[in-house]
Amino acid sequence: MGTEIIALVGDKRRIGRQVRKRREALGLSQATLAGKAGVTQTTISRIEWGHELPSFIKMMHIYMALDGALGVVFGDVDGGDGRGE
Repeated sequence: MGTEIIALVGDKRRIGRQVRKRREALGLSQATLAGKAGVTQTTISRIEWGHELPSFIKMMHIYMALDGALGVVFGDVDGGDGRGE
């Protein structure tokens, strides 16, 4: 069970980095992204810092607010434009 917890923490951080990278690439503030996704700015901040692992539904709202960038959810942090192409 210990390795599962470590993996979960790593996933939270990875997802947070991906959200931040895509948000910045689109020139959005945390507040603007939060408004588009229907969540609070605090939620976006907590996700970006790796303090919160969003639910599937919340992640899909964020995904759509980031112009449907598949890399935000499934791709890597450093490669491509985040669209999985």
